[in-house]
Amino acid sequence: MNGLHILGTGRAVPDQIVTNDDLARRVDTNDEWIVARTGIRERRFAQEGESLTQFTVAAARQALERSGLKPEDIGLCITATVTSDRLFPSQACLIHQELGLPEDCPAFDLSAGCTGFLYAMETAAAMLPRMNRPYALLVGGELLSRKPALIYLPAQEAAENPQALERCQQAGVPVAALLPRICSDGETQALEDALVTLRRLGVEEALAGTLGVARRTMGLGFRVRSDFGIGVYNSQSLKELKRMGFVSATASFELKLAQIRDLSKAIPLEFIAYGRLPLMITENCIIYNRSGQHTCTGVNQLVDRKGERFPVVKAWGCRNEILNSKKLFLADKWNDWQRAGLWAGRLHFTTENASECVQVMDRYLGRGSYQPNEYTRGLYYRDVE
Repeated sequence: MNGLHILGTGRAVPDQIVTNDDLARRVDTNDEWIVARTGIRERRFAQEGESLTQFTVAAARQALERSGLKPEDIGLCITATVTSDRLFPSQACLIHQELGLPEDCPAFDLSAGCTGFLYAMETAAAMLPRMNRPYALLVGGELLSRKPALIYLPAQEAAENPQALERCQQAGVPVAALLPRICSDGETQALEDALVTLRRLGVEEALAGTLGVARRTMGLGFRVRSDFGIGVYNSQSLKELKRMGFVSATASFELKLAQIRDLSKAIPLEFIAYGRLPLMITENCIIYNRSGQHTCTGVNQLVDRKGERFPVVKAWGCRNEILNSKKLFLADKWNDWQRAGLWAGRLHFTTENASECVQVMDRYLGRGSYQPNEYTRGLYYRDVE
């Protein structure tokens, strides 16, 4: 890198510090083990609403100030990252826009993991002689701490597949058991057996859609959250759920967003922000009744007279759940539900494959472009749109 000199540097990191001892309370590790192998004693975690653009722009501004250069002096902008806020435009383009760099200044991302900044320096050294200005802005940044606040896993499936549960725990993401919306007396023992297994595996929370199942689950030592099946329509219902021992609740998706905003939230409240909302549960398996076979591993469909296709998925106890033909989609309404006083927006995955789940999560984290071909706003915006 002959002739390449560093004129100024800058840095910006989140405020939240997570020490090795903090990690040891989540997973099986300790400070001595981590320090001996990595030398790391602490790391920074971004908070809700913080973005890579926020930190990279702040660091870039500091570097420019220390170098004595102005944005109009920059002839090349390269960002080394594997966690850009968006797939397109690139992170470098977002920085370019925020700083007001010259229009003829090329800006692009370079993805090479831990060595990204070194590759960026080599690339800048090769390109600068052909640029209109002799100065390059190189930014290295990663935001790896984005993760779900909580994952709901169906109780029986989680108990039968502990490796899925273990992967979540290793990633430091808490898991709650998703309980069936209907559970007959004859099915209670099977559910309790699954819950006992999950409790032994370290699961401490559950999401219940009926009061009866919730009481039984609390009796097994779980902290229980209220699902949409326990209808939350007003502030009084939230107060009553708090009195009964629930730690959080889910707003009814029959409420308007403005009504959710105006609720007095005695306990933390979440709402469903994405997914195929359930329309009904059938007591008998309609797939078996029609075909004589239990072909519930895939997704079946009901087609109405207008050609609308309603997915039919397996539910607890050889029942079926019929889902909406259109997905609820609110990723582009982030500001609206941020003002509603909610602790979380739930991504309700049902028929999606793994790749689709990743695309949806990226979009809701503000770094993707996914949007369903057809979607609904549900009832959240009725009389508004």
